[in-house]
Amino acid sequence: MTPENLHGLRDRISPLHEANISVLGDRDVPIASFGGAGQSLLGNVLLELGLNYADAYTERLLPDGTSRPAEEHTQWRQRLAASHTKDSVHALPPSRCRWPRFVKTHLTPNYFTSRPLLGAWVLIRDPRDALYSRYRFRVEYAQDPADIAAGSFENWLRLPGPAGLNPIEDWNHFYDSWLVASFGKQPHAVSRFEDLKTEPSETLRRALQKFGITPEPIDVLAASERSSFSAMRAHEEHNSGPETSHRPTQRIMRKGKPGEWREWITPELMDLFAPTRTVAGRYGYRITDT
Repeated sequence: MTPENLHGLRDRISPLHEANISVLGDRDVPIASFGGAGQSLLGNVLLELGLNYADAYTERLLPDGTSRPAEEHTQWRQRLAASHTKDSVHALPPSRCRWPRFVKTHLTPNYFTSRPLLGAWVLIRDPRDALYSRYRFRVEYAQDPADIAAGSFENWLRLPGPAGLNPIEDWNHFYDSWLVASFGKQPHAVSRFEDLKTEPSETLRRALQKFGITPEPIDVLAASERSSFSAMRAHEEHNSGPETSHRPTQRIMRKGKPGEWREWITPELMDLFAPTRTVAGRYGYRITDT
C-alpha cells in the first residue's frame, strides 16, 4: 500500500482536504511539501506579501478564490502569525489578489491530475533536516503514540508507517513522484527551504514569476523579516498559553535551522539516509558518507 492509497493518514488527507481538492480550478496552485519541509515559513511569507495562500487542512476553500478557517483548527491557526492575522481581521483578499490561489498540500500529484490547475509548486528541504523536523513534530507536538513508541529517531527511520513505507522510503516516493509529474504545459516551480532562508528575494521571484507574479524585492525582504524564525516563534509563544508542569508547551516553530543535521548525525544515521542520494541529488542536494 502506498501513501496515496491510504486515506487514514491524518497529516496527508482528511475529509476537509478531499472536499477542498474538488474545488480547485485553473487558477489554483497546490504547494506540495513533505511534512517538515518548512511550508509554515513559505505560507507565512506569501500571506505577508498580500498573496492568497490557503491551508487545505485547516480552511474551507470556496470556488470564488476565498477561504474560511475551519473552527476545529483554530488553535493551530492562531499559533502561526500570518494565518492568525488573516483569521482575526476576517479580511477577504481584494479581487486583484484572489488569484492565483496557492494551496498547501502534503499529497502526491496523482490527487490533482484530474483538476484543471494553473500549475504546481514543490517545496523541498534537505531530507536529513526535514525528517528530523517531522519526527520532533510528531513526537513533541502531535504526540502520536505510534511515533513515540519508536523510542528514538534512528528507530523511527527504520520502522514502516501505516502505509508500509519507512519515512525515508516515504520521502523518496513523495519527491520522486512530484519530480516526474506531468501537468501538460502548466508551470511547475521548485523551491528549496534553504534558499528561502538565505536568498528569499531571488527564490520567491523565480517561483512566483512562473505564475504571473513579480513582487518587488523590498516587499519580499520585508515579508521575510516578518516571517523570520524569531518573529514567528515570538508570536507562537504569545498565543500558546502558559506552560505548567502538567501542561508542557510544545512548539510548531522549533528551530527552522538549515543544516541542523550536522549537530546530530552519526555514521549509522548517515547510512540510513544513503537511499535518498538519487532523489535528493536531482533537487540539488548532496548526501554523502561524511
